[in-house]
Amino acid sequence: MYCIYSDKDVADEETNSEHIFPLTLGGKNDFTLQVSKELNSLVNREIDEKLAHCFFLAVDRRKNNARGHRQTEIKAPRTKSIGKRPTSFVFDTSGFLQPYNPRLKTIVSADEIFQHGLKISIPFYPYLRLRFAAKVGLAAGYFVFGDEFRSSIAAHELRSLMHLYGKYHNQEAIERLKSKIWTWSFPPQQGQESIHALLEALSKHINNSFVAFITSLQKDQILIVVGIFGNLVSCINCPADSINIPKDKEYDLGHVIILAAHQTRRISVRELLKEISINEPA
Repeated sequence: MYCIYSDKDVADEETNSEHIFPLTLGGKNDFTLQVSKELNSLVNREIDEKLAHCFFLAVDRRKNNARGHRQTEIKAPRTKSIGKRPTSFVFDTSGFLQPYNPRLKTIVSADEIFQHGLKISIPFYPYLRLRFAAKVGLAAGYFVFGDEFRSSIAAHELRSLMHLYGKYHNQEAIERLKSKIWTWSFPPQQGQESIHALLEALSKHINNSFVAFITSLQKDQILIVVGIFGNLVSCINCPADSINIPKDKEYDLGHVIILAAHQTRRISVRELLKEISINEPA
C-alpha cells in the first residue's frame, strides 16, 4: 500500500485508516485514507490532538458537536491561571466560554475582572495550523486525484511543512522551500490582501471544514486552502508541474471538498463562487 505521508510502499498490516480531518475538527468517516500506522500516530499526536484542544477553536467545536471516536463530551480547553485567583473556563448555556472560579464554583463576573484583572496562560503553537494544512493537502490531494497528484506536485514540500518543528523536522528542506504560505494568526503578505479577503469570504460561506485545490491563480502552482468550521486557517501555494487535475467544464478553476454536516460534498471552485455571488451580493 502506497503511503502519501511517507512516500513509500508499506505492508498492508503496517497501515491503518487516517481521517484526513479528524472527527474532532469536522471530519467524516467517508473521507479517510490508508497510511503508515507510525506516521498516522505521529501526526495525530503532534498535530491533530493539539489542534482539537486549541482554545481558539473550542466554541466552534462545541457548536458543531465535533466529537471524537469515543463520543466523549466536549469540554472547555485547559488553561493555567496566573496570580492568586484560580481561574479556568467553562461553557455557558449558550455554548460560549466563560471564566470560572473552580474554588467558588462560580463564573467570574465582568465586575470582578475589572476590579481584580484576569491573567491566564494557554498553549499556543504558531505553526500548528500550517502543519495541519500541509497534512490535509497531502492526504486530500491523493484521495481526490490519486497518483497524478503525487507525481505532479512538489509533495516533498508539503511533507516538510507537515513535520515543521516536529520529530522529523528538516531544517535544510525548510530553507529550500519554494512554496508561499500563509497561516493563522499571521497577517497576509503585502499584495495578497485581496485574495486573502476572497478566501476568508469563501470560508465563511462554506461554514464547515473544507479543503480547496485552486489551479487557476498562477501557472505551475496549486493553491491549497484549508478551513476548519468556516475559519480560514492556512493557505499553501505549492509548486506543481502541469498538475493533471481535471479542468473540463466547471472544474477549470479547481476543486473543493466540503465536510458538511450530513455529507462529504465535492464542488467546483467556479460553482462555489457562483453560490457566494448569489447568496452574498455586493
